[in-house]
Amino acid sequence: MTVPEVSVIIPVGRVDDDLGAMLDTLVAQTYAGAWDLICSLNSPDPVERVSLEGLLAARPALAARIVDSSDLRSASHA
Repeated sequence: MTVPEVSVIIPVGRVDDDLGAMLDTLVAQTYAGAWDLICSLNSPDPVERVSLEGLLAARPALAARIVDSSDLRSASHA
């Protein structure tokens, strides 16, 4: 397993087209170093989790992790 040099952390309050576009830009990156993606899901709605999992599954080039930060709704908490 390669240790990432860079971690991209996205606070996710809701899953929408803007998030999909953001993920597409990450797929298109040309950075050659090792990096990982962490999506901090700040919604207790299980539909949002399923939607986020679907967006990530549609972009297999992204080795992403989802962390649950729904215990307190706040962008700074996520």
